[in-house]
Amino acid sequence: MPDAGKAIPAEVTTYTHPAMVVDVCAPRGWEEDTSGADRGIFLYLSDDVWNEQFRPNIVLIQRRAEAGTESLEKLASTQDEVEDSFAETLDEYRLMHLDADTVGLQGVPGLQRIASYKNADGIPLTMFQWIAVHNRIHVDLTITYPTELLGDRAQLIVNMGHGLLWKESAQ
Repeated sequence: MPDAGKAIPAEVTTYTHPAMVVDVCAPRGWEEDTSGADRGIFLYLSDDVWNEQFRPNIVLIQRRAEAGTESLEKLASTQDEVEDSFAETLDEYRLMHLDADTVGLQGVPGLQRIASYKNADGIPLTMFQWIAVHNRIHVDLTITYPTELLGDRAQLIVNMGHGLLWKESAQ
């Protein structure tokens, strides 16, 4: 995992699964839900329930890339529809950032989205999302934390997005 000026907590580990095209670096001890592996969905849930209502989480979704999304420009052009969907389904959704970024240790060109919204319990949440197409596989990594915790976790979250390790078997 890259070091962007802060020490990396010793409690970080690597989560992997044979069906995943990336390895995910995240806090040690999180609950893994790989029941959706056959559909390319992997969930990781914090062992701590914040305010007795919300578990910070990581959602990794991978699927065959749609034709025409191989370049960063073409991938970016698909995000208008995603933004519309988020605005319709997430309460008080607000996009704060959507721009080019690198995804993973190999520096795969992609996009980073940072947005806030409220869940059904009215808890303000912030999601960090990295989107990339590599070796014809589309990957969305979404990390969601209560907004109140971001001061302590922001660097860890950024390190998780930039710390993905793309497997060469992602073909």
